[in-house]
Amino acid sequence: MTDGFEFPFPLSTLLGRVQAVFAIEYDRRIAELGIEGLSLALGTNVLRHLHGAEGVRLSRLVDLSGVTKQAISQQVAHLEAHGYVVVEPDPADSRAKLVRLTDKGRWSQDTARPVFADLEADWQKRFGRTEIRDLRLLLEGILTELGDTNLAPRTRRAGRRQGP
Repeated sequence: MTDGFEFPFPLSTLLGRVQAVFAIEYDRRIAELGIEGLSLALGTNVLRHLHGAEGVRLSRLVDLSGVTKQAISQQVAHLEAHGYVVVEPDPADSRAKLVRLTDKGRWSQDTARPVFADLEADWQKRFGRTEIRDLRLLLEGILTELGDTNLAPRTRRAGRRQGP
């Protein structure tokens, strides 16, 4: 049912295309920095959940990422083959596997993290600071309303607002 507005593309198409354009540009920029074999998808689903020396269970990565166990297993195998993570038995449960960052993995996080801010700043220049801020707030609000605690902004959960 529509409210009188006719749009040529479904919202899902628009959201998907914007994400794809962002991901292509992000991937290009990290490749220019010498980070090989990584992508925004690998960072989003796996690397962003790994911190310091502690490991994360493979099953927990599935829960955090919201993608299938098969997808996470393939992504972790790719990251391990490229030297970004190691997979080890969990000392607390030998049936479970822990995924840990290597030195290369920590370096890639430190090197790639500023690319997000740079890319967002470029979009603010191109599309307007207020428009990008409003888009961010709208998307964060949608995620919060839908109860997506994995993607809900940490700054809001901590009671702080990010940005101006």
